[in-house]
Amino acid sequence: MPDDMLLATLRHLVLADIDAITAYTQAIDHCGDEALARTLSQFRADHHRHVRNLGDAMERLGGRPPRQTDFSGFAIASFTAIAADAGRAGALTAMESNEAAANDAYRQTLSRYLPDDIRRIVERNHADEEHHLATIRRELHQMGVAGEMPAPAAAAQGWARATWTTALRRNVPAMLLAAGAAGAAWLGSRLIRQRW
Repeated sequence: MPDDMLLATLRHLVLADIDAITAYTQAIDHCGDEALARTLSQFRADHHRHVRNLGDAMERLGGRPPRQTDFSGFAIASFTAIAADAGRAGALTAMESNEAAANDAYRQTLSRYLPDDIRRIVERNHADEEHHLATIRRELHQMGVAGEMPAPAAAAQGWARATWTTALRRNVPAMLLAAGAAGAAWLGSRLIRQRW
């Protein structure tokens, strides 16, 4: 993979981790549950480590890692804060969506050719992401909330989230349309989950 493509791939992962940090901060601040806040703080620390190790890899390749979120991160933070205001279930549900997106970004990256040293970093980070998602889904299951969304809801939410994030990163005026689609998909997924 040419360095420019590799740097773009790593940049995408760094942004996904920065978005996750932003979302975790909102969930921690709004969930109203000390035990949950401690767990989420540990997961947020993992994402900070990912930003550092991916950023170091980018710098070794001559790139400049992003240091802060873009428009999508602010939108994701707002979405997470609103959901987390509903308490433990809302915070976990929002973070399930965020971690599913991060896992998807890592899976897609691992499906490409990567130099061995970069692959090892991405694999370790992905293992953290899988642990986060499994833990969140286990907690939701113990609360009586389905830990993994049914396929139609997951597909709708995933499509809306991807559209929303892409639109926000590429075209600010599309933010309203994409945010509306994401909100509708999120609401639809909640209704489908309640019926399952």
